[in-house]
Amino acid sequence: GGVLTLICAPIREELTKGISLMTTITHIVTSNQAQFRNMTRKNKRAAIYPDLTQIIASILKKALLNTVRHPLIDRLSQTSEPDLMVFAYAGMFVGIIQKWNETPGTPRVGAFSANFKADLLALSSTL
Repeated sequence: GGVLTLICAPIREELTKGISLMTTITHIVTSNQAQFRNMTRKNKRAAIYPDLTQIIASILKKALLNTVRHPLIDRLSQTSEPDLMVFAYAGMFVGIIQKWNETPGTPRVGAFSANFKADLLALSSTL
């Protein structure tokens, strides 16, 4: 958990600067590819993804509790179940990180993130 907490540290700071979570996750993945690959190779993927979900969710929850001014935090605070939505959001991003990390030939992070918002909006209308 210690290394993952360090890797995720920029999320807290970038949220306070109003930077989108997708952009921050993109930075984290591209800057730490070797670390992610090493951790998943060593642990045979065991615990890093659930740990990563917990870490990201707790950062979002703290941002909510500290009423950080950010469009995502504002929206999360307006949901009927912020605690659940924080985990749903964190889990979605960790799923993306897992796919990037484990699948050679996955679309480049930048190309994916450029289309992500439109794709997610289209998908959410089908819920």
